[in-house]
Amino acid sequence: MVSPTAVERLRRGDHACWLYDNEPQGLTVVARYVQVGLDGGEKVLLLTDSVRPEALLAGLDAHGVDGDGCARSGQLEIVTADDAYLATRGFDPETMIASWTGTIGAARDGGWAGLRVAADMSWALRPTVDASRLAWYEAHVNSVFSDDYTTVVCQYDRRRFPASELRRVAAAHPATMPVGADGDWEPLLHLTRMTDQPGLRLSGEADVSNHEAIAATLYDTIVATAHTGREFVVDVTELRFADAATADLLVTAARACPAGLAVVGCSRTLAQMMAWATEMDHFGAEAGTSGLRVVVRRQAS
Repeated sequence: MVSPTAVERLRRGDHACWLYDNEPQGLTVVARYVQVGLDGGEKVLLLTDSVRPEALLAGLDAHGVDGDGCARSGQLEIVTADDAYLATRGFDPETMIASWTGTIGAARDGGWAGLRVAADMSWALRPTVDASRLAWYEAHVNSVFSDDYTTVVCQYDRRRFPASELRRVAAAHPATMPVGADGDWEPLLHLTRMTDQPGLRLSGEADVSNHEAIAATLYDTIVATAHTGREFVVDVTELRFADAATADLLVTAARACPAGLAVVGCSRTLAQMMAWATEMDHFGAEAGTSGLRVVVRRQAS
């Protein structure tokens, strides 16, 4: 089972895929996740499908969470999948992503320190749902969640979802919390939208396990900020590892930036991979791909 303390490693702006295979043990983890949010003054939203709202509330109470009291105060809200993901008589990814913007805005207006969400994704198994859009939704909703305010865990029962589908949805999340994650687990990647300029900050590791999340978030954020006419910045100072596919992605993304793209805090390894991708023979100047600028981080002395 996942250690309940694993969820304490999540921070605002994280969007994690949680694979589970045991409901009672899973409820223990959810209870801890909820309690962390309540203690931190966050608005907590639980989206449920496989468990009735009243049963989920009773389960939280059994684990020492004052679910009833927090529900009455408005800090805790439990909503069914029918009233959330399927509110438009079917799953419409674009509409759902837009609705998250309103939900986050309402939490901010309510004065909460953050918004914390746990989403039971079992509704996606219904025959009326076009499951082919699920991974697309999970990838593109990152541009909304990477706001340094919202924490989201999407719960997938690995006994019910096909392994091929789980691989797709996992890659659409910056981080995946597998069955058996212990207290030392931490998110593989953090994606954070910049607020002072058009840009995205990557912290941790970027590889095939989160590639779709990075690609969708990068392009969606570029499109959303193109009207500013300013250079788009990708800060990779805190990126410990990046694979060749990530280097190619950054090079390709530069072509979508009207005012150019700067990769700052770049390791020499990542810079070299980008150089190969663009046939550059120098760093820190205009690259082989028009509009791409690479700034290599200084080595510690």
